[in-house]
Amino acid sequence: MKHINGDTQMTDVWRMPAIAQWEKSCGKHPTQKPLGLLSRIIMASTEPGAWILDPFAGSSTTGIAANLLKRRFLGIERETEFADISKARREEIERVDNYVGFRRKIPDIVKAEDTQTDIFGCFEPNILDDLPFLTDSADSLKPEPEKVFMYALGSASRKTTEPIGKLAIGLKDSGLDIDLINSVGYIMFHYWNNETATPYKLKRIPRIVKKQDVPDGYMLRMEKDANRFLLLEYNPSKPAEIGSYDILNVQRKGKERYMPFVASLDSLQLTANTH
Repeated sequence: MKHINGDTQMTDVWRMPAIAQWEKSCGKHPTQKPLGLLSRIIMASTEPGAWILDPFAGSSTTGIAANLLKRRFLGIERETEFADISKARREEIERVDNYVGFRRKIPDIVKAEDTQTDIFGCFEPNILDDLPFLTDSADSLKPEPEKVFMYALGSASRKTTEPIGKLAIGLKDSGLDIDLINSVGYIMFHYWNNETATPYKLKRIPRIVKKQDVPDGYMLRMEKDANRFLLLEYNPSKPAEIGSYDILNVQRKGKERYMPFVASLDSLQLTANTH
């Protein structure tokens, strides 16, 4: 927006910072574009899972932005030097810490996530090294049976929450996908920055209701700005025997400090403690 003679008019100029040094960690291309620019274009014109073709890929900034946004990418480049840079950049974000770190440095991605629900639906490819853009089919991202709803609590909150057996967790309007909700079979409580966790088998399929329809006996959590509540019912006297897991390794993918999310049981088993 710009102001001319007191009137506000729309401008077609996007103001963005120059390419940061972290974007050149694998080498330089003479006409390399900022990841923020390509991310904005891709978010505005495609949906997650879409294929994106760049016939003049260069160092594949389009491809890296696409992968960071959970799109798939095909690039064509005749210069071996730049193709090698593209390969190195792709390998760089196959590390989960780089994948997460790069996304957090792109303002449009951060802004989009800040407007989403407090619950992060997280499949195991998003947690481990096999990232979502490596899949061959969108079907591989569909929920599998027996997902685990992980919920991080402070020590005082945990002592009052775990023994209740009936928990109503507040959601924003976007909420969780109903198919993902139906696939949850466990709830796992844990402290932030503590690897210990207690999993419980759910007594019934979770459901979402309006606040006024939360039944008696349910403890309400995350009430601020919440319009709907996810109902989870479990037996607190019988923890589920699904093993011991490295919760800190799994929780690292969350967007906020006390971010709960849904993960598959298999992904947790892959990070099981062996000591």
